[in-house]
Amino acid sequence: MSERDISLAALRWHDARIRRLDMARHKPGIDYNAPLWIYREQIKAGERLKEAKRQERAALRVLAKACEAQRGRQIDDALIIQCV
Repeated sequence: MSERDISLAALRWHDARIRRLDMARHKPGIDYNAPLWIYREQIKAGERLKEAKRQERAALRVLAKACEAQRGRQIDDALIIQCV
């Protein structure tokens, strides 16, 4: 993977994180004494937040794999330079 791939993965993770934080900021707490339709909306907001967290973790895994691949390549280059 190239540095461009790492940059794209980092941007995807950053966008997913900002989206999740924004959703969490605007998500109301669950009020068990609220009318049923408000309670359902609160549950749906929690489910949307859970999906946003899942997407953020997936983007972070892609970023970690890209960084690991880049780190491995740098080590190989260093070994080649050392051997010469």
